[in-house]
Amino acid sequence: MIEIERFQTDEATGTFLNELRELLAKAFGSNFTGDDWEHGLGGTHIVLRDSRLLVAHAAIVPRRLYIGEDIFSGGYVENVATLPDRQHQGLASLAIMEANSTIVKRFEVGALSSSSKDFYRKFGWEDWQGPSYVLTNNEWVRSESEDDGIMILRVGPSSNLNLESRIACDERPGDSW
Repeated sequence: MIEIERFQTDEATGTFLNELRELLAKAFGSNFTGDDWEHGLGGTHIVLRDSRLLVAHAAIVPRRLYIGEDIFSGGYVENVATLPDRQHQGLASLAIMEANSTIVKRFEVGALSSSSKDFYRKFGWEDWQGPSYVLTNNEWVRSESEDDGIMILRVGPSSNLNLESRIACDERPGDSW
């Protein structure tokens, strides 16, 4: 039976963090970097367990998003993963539904960057159609290579966002988006 847990990074034990890092390494292989690990910390974790075994995960980390001329409190989805031998069983779908619920309750907009966009569209995520940027030293630096991967979940204050506006996030180590 699948059990769903939700908690903040600062509530996690060292044992759990090791278990999570192992899950992510198995799911993403050599593509998973130290920066990717760091990007998924500092927010809310959605954890799915089957008989205590960690089988799937999604993180929602707080980030400021600059859209058009406005600044939004963003819930940024990171480290969505399922153990390879448990994929295609609906576990990531459960994690994303829980992540969406967290975003609706705590943030003004959801955002993520993914090459698996069809998966997220099923849960209300929309393709960002405007140009993307990264804020570096208060300067908007174009991040054209990210344009096709950014998706938004419009909630509450962001319900009427123009998906063709410019969007930016703050710079961070590794991939900013």
